[in-house]
Order: sequence, then structure tokens, then C-alpha cells
Amino acid sequence: MGKDYIYAVTPLLEDALMDRDLVHRQTAASAVKHMALGVAGLGCEDALIHLLNYVWPNIFETSPHVINAVMEAIEGMRMALGAAIVLNYCLQGLFHPARKVREVYWKIYNSLYIGSQDALVAAYPVLEDEQNNIDQCAMSTSYVWQFTIEASTKLMDENPQLAHLVFSQPTEYLRHFDQAALWAHKIVLENLNFGEKGNQKKFIHVRINVCGSPLECPETFPSIGRVRVKHRGILLTLKGTVIRSGTIKMYEGERMYRCRKCKHEFPVYPELESRNSITLPSFCPSMRSKPCEGTRFDCVDETVIRHDYQEIKIQESTQALGVGVIPRSIPVILKDDLVDIVKAGDDVIVSGILTAKWSPDLKDVRCNLDPVLVANHVRRTNALKSDINIPNDVIMKFNQFWSEFKDTPLKGRNAILQGICPQIFGLFTVKLAVALTLIGGVQHVDASGTKIRGESHLLLVGDPGTGKSQFLKFAAKLSNRSVITTGLGSTSAGLTVTAVKDGGEWMLEAGALVLADGGLCCIDEFDSMREHDRATIHEAMEQQTISVAKAGLVTTLSTRTIVFGATNPKGQYDPDQTLSVNTALSGPLLSRFDIVLVLLDTKNPEWDAVVSSHILAEEESDKGDHNDNLANIWTLEMLRRYIHFVKGYFRPVLTKEAEKVISSYYQLQRRSATDNAARTTVRMLESLIRLAQAHARLMFRNEVSRLDAIMAILCIESSMTTSAIVDSVGNALHSNFTENPDQESVLPSSWVRYVFLPHGLALDEKAGSGHFARYRASNILSDPL
Repeated sequence: MGKDYIYAVTPLLEDALMDRDLVHRQTAASAVKHMALGVAGLGCEDALIHLLNYVWPNIFETSPHVINAVMEAIEGMRMALGAAIVLNYCLQGLFHPARKVREVYWKIYNSLYIGSQDALVAAYPVLEDEQNNIDQCAMSTSYVWQFTIEASTKLMDENPQLAHLVFSQPTEYLRHFDQAALWAHKIVLENLNFGEKGNQKKFIHVRINVCGSPLECPETFPSIGRVRVKHRGILLTLKGTVIRSGTIKMYEGERMYRCRKCKHEFPVYPELESRNSITLPSFCPSMRSKPCEGTRFDCVDETVIRHDYQEIKIQESTQALGVGVIPRSIPVILKDDLVDIVKAGDDVIVSGILTAKWSPDLKDVRCNLDPVLVANHVRRTNALKSDINIPNDVIMKFNQFWSEFKDTPLKGRNAILQGICPQIFGLFTVKLAVALTLIGGVQHVDASGTKIRGESHLLLVGDPGTGKSQFLKFAAKLSNRSVITTGLGSTSAGLTVTAVKDGGEWMLEAGALVLADGGLCCIDEFDSMREHDRATIHEAMEQQTISVAKAGLVTTLSTRTIVFGATNPKGQYDPDQTLSVNTALSGPLLSRFDIVLVLLDTKNPEWDAVVSSHILAEEESDKGDHNDNLANIWTLEMLRRYIHFVKGYFRPVLTKEAEKVISSYYQLQRRSATDNAARTTVRMLESLIRLAQAHARLMFRNEVSRLDAIMAILCIESSMTTSAIVDSVGNALHSNFTENPDQESVLPSSWVRYVFLPHGLALDEKAGSGHFARYRASNILSDPL
């Protein structure tokens, strides 16, 4: 009833409150006061807020009778709506550029605040996270001048109007957040006992984590390439990869000045747009009852506050770009505690204020304003690179899938592998190698503290037209983070890191391997790289780091990436020559690849007929309604989720049987390694372990069985093309999926058992690897496992 009454008389009050007659406005304001007090507590808040919007413009009235009636109306609104809502109206003008406007708002704010302190406790409750942050700051015994408090999203949820002010005017309100946190810190120290007092912090910075708050929206979370002038001056959040990191500098962040007339001291902050120059106000900014008209100020001695400063550059991820779109970049300024927390190659989410700065003065070059983001909060997402949001229903589908193939696990594995490059027929060995490479093994640290990498590397060597580049591009789609480049246009600096000079100083700019940290780096036409350029990636592939000493910058960057290369053989492939001779790649580089598959386009009429039939069938299926349940299940998105799930969930452990198989195979290869010594090193043993662990992950289990070890040996066997063992697995290009892989798995199990287990090793020791390759199923199918 009250709400309807207010809306009914609102048009009349609107006309009266906007009337030029002072008596009409005074009478209307008095009516609003009695109306607000009369409907207090009756659920008419929405109607009263609508009416308050017409009362508020009268706060600038100079007539004493009218302003008194307006203040009484606002007081009535405070009683009916609560102090929090009315005070939020005051916050809109406390920092207005016009002094007269600020004075009016401060007068109303002070009068309302004094009479409503108790009511504000309920309107602004103490949030648990913020209270813990203040207590942690007070109890910290470390002697540091700076302390960071991260504001939680609960603060924004409790007060959406405050969130809007922080979004629209971040420069002013973030500064007040820091001051409020410092005051709260002092209050907590005063309330503590003497023995529990912590150190007084000189600076406390409040960092706003936008992720998960009401500020996270498309307007405040654009891509770097879509940043425009409309985003200037608001709280903006950008996501990208650090491609350049500068040195840490020092700048003047604040200076105190004193008015010569009233002796009022006030801080002055430098302006980034004017190259950090300080501009003094035109009049004294004191907020006393009697305004000061002073225009001359003196700098207070020893009040200059200096801060740390670092400039980085972030580039938007190529994974989020469309076809043919060039990735954009933007400079980011880090201050105080944010400096030196990221390095080149890190994935970051930066929240800050978009502003502009003048470009350096150069002769005969036009001086422009360049956009720059002044960071307030920086979040490194390196640990989240391989994480994909996988719903619980998708995980249930994975479990259900393997429950259906519980008795025939290899058939289920082949169904997954057929989803990799489905447009290419067959190539079972290549698809298995791609899957194992993307999944990888388990990284561990030995007793001496040396890290053993878990990422595997794959090299495809094949004739033109064998599908190498298609596998590279599909693998890049399966990876959550990938960089694709070609050997012809890549240099050692472009692959690792380069030093560039910007504004008179040297900065490090990340290359392809550093940008692919935690993901996949695809290098096509590997043979087109110069020998010197190929040698620079040795450390990146094995130690997974890049040591840099350029232009006085000495550092180490992480390159925890999978290297997937493709190359053509050097001329006609000669099976009698070593792999190093056929590919023109050095032995140390080849030994760093876990799998090297050779795809020879030999003439095979039967295979050509099957492939042509498959291609024609694919064309017909695009026109018709061809349906395959398994093909519909393992789509590109499902494969991405599955690979990232098994990588993060399973950490397989080798069983005794798997250890015996891997150890015996490695010893046999060491005995028979005559022409391929570059591949049969200790790195082969580590590769076998990684591939066996990857196959166990692919099979959705936490234990490396003898079958996983055999599949790892199968991939290695396809790489050993110079020892005639390739006869055991056939040409990788002509490998196809079998109909009943689980029934045929008895063959390799018995095969490996007779050759590698101690009681069977002496029987074939003289025969070497060639006899191992020609040991056929007819001899062992009848033997029990």
C-alpha cells in the first residue's frame, strides 16, 4: 500500500522538487521527510530510492530554508533506507574535481556518518578473509616495509555499488583502499598486547583479484587486441604471456607539499601520462570549514617516497586467436611488491588501470601516446597451464567408457587413437606415438637432486605427402598451450631467447621454446634449420632450461615443453645407412628424441587401394549421414579433456615385470648397437620408462604393467630403423588398426618373454636383434605366458 502511494505521488513531488519557486521545493522536501519516516520498515525501499534520486540534486541549494528541508529529507531517508545506501550517494562526489562540489558532499557525508556509526556495523560487516589478512599483517614478524593484502570477491559481493566505484574510478579508490588497510593495521596493533605486537608496516597494498567477482565481465576482461580508448581509466583485466621482462628501476611515487597560507600538508602524486612529472594544484585542497585560497606551496623536506618499478610486455595467446589474426601485445608496469614475480614465458592474468604514456623523444620521429597497463594484481597461471575445466559428467563418461572395455582394454585404446587425425587412414604407430608424447611420463627428482624430465619428444622423418604436418597441427590443437614454427624461418634467438634494446636499456624477449613452456612446441621442416641453431636447443630439450648471458643479462628460463619435429630425409632414404646420415641430424640431437618414426612412401598396391577407398568413403560420409558411435565420442574437445585429465590424475608406478622387460630390452640393444650407437644411450632407458608410464596413463590406470612396457618397446622398435628390427613392426606408414588387438597381444608378450627374461636371453644372445625381429608367432603362440 505504501509503495503504491509513493509511486502515485512521485510525479507531483518531482515537479515540486524541480520547481524554481523556493517555497515549493521546501514544502516538497518536508513532505518527502514525513513520507520516508511513515513507511520505514514497510518494504518500500525501491520506491524511496526512486524518490531520493529527485531529492539529491537539491543539495547544492544556497537558500537556508530549502537546504535545511533537503537535509531533513535526507535524514529521513537515512532512517528508512539505512545509512549504507545514503552514504554511497555521498561517495560519488567526495573526490570531484570541483572544490565546491567536494565541500557539499563532505558536509553531508560527515553529518550522516556521525549519526549512523552504529548502523554501519550491520551494513558493512567484517568479512572473515579481510580480517584474517589484517591480523596476518599485524602478526607478521618479518621486517618488511611492504605487505600485500588481496581483497576477496566477498567484499565486492557484499557491496556491488562499491565494486562499481572501484571499476569506474580505480585510481582514486585503490589509493583509499591502501590507506584504509594501513589504518586498520594500526588499530589492530593498538588492540594487541605488548608481547604480541608485530612490526609496523610502512606500506600496505590492497590487490583486487577480479577473477570470480562481479567485476569479471566481457567489458572488463577483453583480449589484448580489443583494448580501445573506451577502456582508459577503468579497472581492466588482461590475459597473456610475458614475452619481455625489463630491469627493476626506482621512481618517485609521492611527495608532500605544505600550503604557505594555512600550513596544510597534502601529498602530490606524479602523472604517468606526463612522464612522471608532478603537477601542483591551483588552490589549497584542505577540507576545513573555512576554505583556504592559498596558491603557493613548499615541498616538505625528506618526504619523497620512492617505489620499485619494472616494465614487462605481455602478448595474447595464439590459442585464443582466429585464423590469420596477428597476436597483439601491450606494456605492463609493475610496482612495489609486484616487481620481479614474473619472467619471460610465464602465463599471467593482470588486473590494472589502462592509461597512456608519451613515447621516447627521438629525432625525426613523431611523439605519440602509447597505451600501458598499470598493474594492481598479477596472477601467474603457469601451474594452471595444463588444467582444463573438466566437468564431473565428462569424468563419469571416461569411467563408463573403460568399464565397457574392461575385458578388451586394447580395443578401447584403439578407439581413442582413431580420434587422432581421423582424416588420415591407419598409421597406428604414429598415432600411438603422438598420444604417448602428448601425455608424457612422470617427472621425478633423483637422490642427487637432479630433475628427470617427464616430457617426451617426437620426431617424424618421412617423404613428402606422408601427413607429417597434419599430425603437427592436430597435436597443437590437442595441447592447451602450443607454438608452431618452421625451421626455415627460425633462428637460435627466435627459438630460445633474445636481448632487445628498448628505451636505452636491454630487455629479454622470449622465443618459441620459452613461450611454449608447459605445452607443445611444433617445429616443421626441422632439417631446414642451420646446424648452429639446432645445437642451441639441446639444453632446452634435456635439462628443460635455457641459460642466457646476453648484454649483461644472466638468467635461466624454464622450457618444460614437448618438442614435436617433422623433417624430410636427406635425399633418398637409405636403410643401410644410419639415421644420422639419412636425416643430416647430429647424434646428440637424435638421442634427445624419445621416438623417431621413419615414414617411407614405398609402393604397396594393396595399401594404396585401401587408402583410396577410405578417402572416398570420407567424402561420401560428409554428404550422407554416416554415423560411428566411437567417432562421435572421441571428438577433438573430448580428446583434449581426456589427455589433460590423465596427465593430472595418474602417476603410474612401474611393476617388477615391467622393470625386467625394460631392463632386458635395453641391455640387448646395448649389445647389438653397432650402427646406431647415437640412439642406444642411457636416454633410451629413460625414454622407455616415460613411454611406458604414458601408455599406462592412456590405459586409465596407475600401474605400469608388462603390456605398457611392450608398447613402449614397440614405439622404440619403430625408431630403430638401422638394425633391421623394423621388420618386427613393419613400415610405420603402413601400420593399421587390427580388429582384435587384445587377442593378438599374446604374441608380443610371449615374444618379449622368450627374448628378454633371463632364462631366454642366453638362447638368442648370439643371434642379436635380427633374430629377435624374425622370431615369429608360429614358434611361440602355443607357449603359455
